[in-house]
Amino acid sequence: ERPPEDWLLKAYDDNGVLVDLIFRPSEEPVTDEMIARGDELEVKAIKVHVVAAGDVIVSKLLALREHELDLDPLIEMTRAVREQVDWADVRTRTEHAPFARAFFTLAEGLDLIEPLRAEAAG
Repeated sequence: ERPPEDWLLKAYDDNGVLVDLIFRPSEEPVTDEMIARGDELEVKAIKVHVVAAGDVIVSKLLALREHELDLDPLIEMTRAVREQVDWADVRTRTEHAPFARAFFTLAEGLDLIEPLRAEAAG
């Protein structure tokens, strides 16, 4: 099925189970490179490719909107995966988004991530 959202397809497996296929979360499309950055993990005895934590955070940051500014899930996620994420890369990929910049200020203030050093900021 092709719903109105331009980033989503819906499919059904042989048992009638609905599967959402998200092919362009937020602003960045799912690419071979994105899949390659992730890992293959076993989920309920099935090996699946999972997206890297940094890509998930980029997607969540770029989805923030004025009327959908719930930072709780992002703060929890950041606490859980902060050592696994290339924060400089996430900053670079989200620097154009004002709510992402606000998130970085909050995350630094909560000591979840290291502040961007002045010399690195250019």
